[in-house]
Amino acid sequence: MSIDAGTIYSSIRIKLDGLNADVKKGISSMESFAKSIDDSAKSVEKLNKLGGQMTMKVTAPILAAGVASVKFASDFSESLGGVETVFGEFAGKIKQFADGAAKNAGLSMTEVNEAATVLGTSLQNAGFSISDSADLTLELTQRAADMAALFGTGVPQALDAIKAALRGEADPIERFGVGLTEATLKAKALEKGLWSGKGEMTAYQKATARVAVIMDQTARAQGRFAEE
Repeated sequence: MSIDAGTIYSSIRIKLDGLNADVKKGISSMESFAKSIDDSAKSVEKLNKLGGQMTMKVTAPILAAGVASVKFASDFSESLGGVETVFGEFAGKIKQFADGAAKNAGLSMTEVNEAATVLGTSLQNAGFSISDSADLTLELTQRAADMAALFGTGVPQALDAIKAALRGEADPIERFGVGLTEATLKAKALEKGLWSGKGEMTAYQKATARVAVIMDQTARAQGRFAEE
């Protein structure tokens, strides 16, 4: 029996073509599998990155809030300590005012305490008793709120102007319509019977006259904060 070479070649060629097709199919499958693994890895990487971003977006505000809370508590504690040191047994008056300060004067408790410590110290250094300094501190703080409401400024700015006035600095409080000239102070001291008109006024006489001028010249602002 003779074997046709052409037939054999055709048969072999068919088998080789089939094998090549299988190999190509296998390679294609492997490439697809490898690509899927790569895509999965990228997806995991993206998810990890997204997770990290989400964690930062959620964690950062929480951490910031925590830090702010700690600082707030620390500032309040320090301000309260200042009030107790300056006013002693009369510190309760300041604390009671501070409790309603947000509603009555637009100030936080810490702001009231800090302002009161400065005002109280200034008044006591001028010769006022602790009790009187506590009462005047509350009157001046409330008047600062009324001044701010009348002139459209922040309460801290009005308080700073009053603090400066008690130190003898007249310029800051002029924006609130108060004139603290030497002549004005002497006239007020004479009017109040604080000074005879002879010799230099004492620190206490000057401070008393300054407070009187501030309260008199800002009288029209009284109660303005509550009204607004």
